[in-house]
Amino acid sequence: MRIHEYQAKSILRTYGVPTPRGGVAFTPDEAVSVAERLGGSFWVVKAQIHAGDRARGGGVITAHSPDEVRKAAETMIGMRLVTPQTQAEGNTVLRVYVEEGVAISRELYFALLIDPLTSGASLIAAPERGITLEEIATRAPGRILRAAIDPAVGLMPFQVRRICYSLGLDTRQMRKAVDIINAVYKCYDELDALTIEINPLVMTDRGELMVLDARMRFDDNALFRQKGIAALRDRSEDNPAERQAADAGLTYIRLSGNIGCLANGAGLAMSTVDCVRAAGGEPANFLDIGRAPSRERMAEALRLIEADPHVDCVCAILQGGLARTETVAENLTSIIRERLFSLPIVVRLAGENAAAGENILHDYGPAIHVAATIDEAASKAVSIARERA
Repeated sequence: MRIHEYQAKSILRTYGVPTPRGGVAFTPDEAVSVAERLGGSFWVVKAQIHAGDRARGGGVITAHSPDEVRKAAETMIGMRLVTPQTQAEGNTVLRVYVEEGVAISRELYFALLIDPLTSGASLIAAPERGITLEEIATRAPGRILRAAIDPAVGLMPFQVRRICYSLGLDTRQMRKAVDIINAVYKCYDELDALTIEINPLVMTDRGELMVLDARMRFDDNALFRQKGIAALRDRSEDNPAERQAADAGLTYIRLSGNIGCLANGAGLAMSTVDCVRAAGGEPANFLDIGRAPSRERMAEALRLIEADPHVDCVCAILQGGLARTETVAENLTSIIRERLFSLPIVVRLAGENAAAGENILHDYGPAIHVAATIDEAASKAVSIARERA
């Protein structure tokens, strides 16, 4: 789960992390009121969407008068903001964050995240800001600093000091940076965050350090014990299909291919996506319908897949276990019989009494293609999709 910048900064302030003063606004009039309340000689108006790189799309504007604040808010609120991190259609801006301007002398980057190099949490830093960590890695990979975090002991003081020293900070700045990083780590640990990205951490012309932008992502599986974080969810930012899937108890992630993938189990769904790619195809989604899917849940899953106009065929890898294989097969055939689903579908069915389940599928007719293995199912789905493309 992601949250907006203004929400992330509000959380960080409760941990003692310095940020510029600001306020959220849903209308141009509210934006002007925030700017007047803050005072100062200039302000920054920022579109609030769950994506970075907003400046390139016109989502960050500096204003030097209340009239300019109003014009910036009028431009942003209601616009479809497209950035390299959004879908092609962009995200609708429903609110802006008006923040006091800060005179910057230097920008730094740091983040706490799950590092694919260690398969665990790491502190990542760089002596320059970048739109994304990937951009920094591409432009200057040798300048990225890493400190792997042992979950048994947490982020150690010597690791933070070493990172700050490598950033080229003097003694006074180093003490402040250590305090900020430790506070952000405490937030990261206590709130079950997956990512906290500070981009940038700035040094002002007065020598102060403060967080100028912050992005946070939280572990959905821990939200049951993070009620306050869960309440910050902005459902308007969720992908409509993924939101529909979540409401139905499904785990769905839309991808860019043309072969729908369906499985009952997260590991099985991951394997389905991998096998489709190995067979030369491109998966259109990741979709886990759960270990004991009801007919209604399976029907909703197939509707989600069919609603994607790019899908040409479906590869379904279904395992009997908590649900009998015959029941899984009967549910699938009845959904197709009632014309609730019309795309070609390749099914690999396994589990106790799999033969009986396969007979049900075979008896239905050519609308269902039965495969003996996952690899065979993936290859057949890729072949059918190519014929239909």
